[in-house]
Amino acid sequence: MTVRSAWNDWSDSHMQHVTARGMATFALSLLRPWYARRPRQAVRRILLGCRRSQRASRVVRLPWGAWVRVDSGEAIGQSVLRIGLYDPCVCEVLARLARRSLPSVDVGANIGCMTSILARYSSAVLAFEPHPEIHRKLTANVRMLHGRRRFAACAVYAVALSDREGDGWLCTPEGWDRNQGVAQLDKSGHHSALRVAVSRLDHILGAAKVGVMKVDVEGHELRVFRGASRSLSAGRIRHVVYEDHVGPESEASRFLAGMGYVIFPILGARFLGPVLGGAGDRCLAGDWAPSYVATRHPEECLALCRQRGWLAIPWSLE
Repeated sequence: MTVRSAWNDWSDSHMQHVTARGMATFALSLLRPWYARRPRQAVRRILLGCRRSQRASRVVRLPWGAWVRVDSGEAIGQSVLRIGLYDPCVCEVLARLARRSLPSVDVGANIGCMTSILARYSSAVLAFEPHPEIHRKLTANVRMLHGRRRFAACAVYAVALSDREGDGWLCTPEGWDRNQGVAQLDKSGHHSALRVAVSRLDHILGAAKVGVMKVDVEGHELRVFRGASRSLSAGRIRHVVYEDHVGPESEASRFLAGMGYVIFPILGARFLGPVLGGAGDRCLAGDWAPSYVATRHPEECLALCRQRGWLAIPWSLE
């Protein structure tokens, strides 16, 4: 056998193995709720993988009925085009914990995917996005909700929440163009920086009650919570869903625990719904950034999150 024929034999068998494994992986992925509950999304995913397309701005219908314009070359937009939404477990937990009788707060709203699901299940939404370019996209997406039945009014703020009033530097790392959810407030050594308005949530909320607050601010969570300390200590914010790469031992998590909140990790998605871990547990490594629920009402939170099904991914053949 020549070296060339031996190489060809190895290559053919290896490619058959990779193809079979890839096919099996793909078949299993179709059992995930964002495909199994929305079969046409699986077809869109297949077509998306079969063709090469240039980066473009597209308007997409989210599973809960909101329309959003996304960038096909950016991380959030790619997720929406691929599976129909962004971070399904967090979207689902927000939908379950929101109250139709209370407003919700979205801190670090980005282009508004989660703002829109909060608007679907709350009495109103306060959305905060300080980056000027992303704020314009958020405002345009919120405008598409105006007048839509079943969606509450959204107030959009071009403000970075923190523990002080004034202004600060919003810093974007290199590669931000491909992932526009990683800007950080008051971080040095980044690719570029923009001066933005800074405020405390307590100053904006006053004595208002909040059903659920989502916080995704790339490491600035502790200062956001300090700026909401009056609302948190009084229990006026029932639930907080936040991203935390450190876990229950982080300063942000310890601060919330000191305010009387019980903290549960969001572990992932099963066909019948999201999975919460035990109080004080850490998030597992997964497809999405580690996120936690801090609640003043743990029994209510667990009861809502243990229900079977998906509000964020209703059955649909569209």
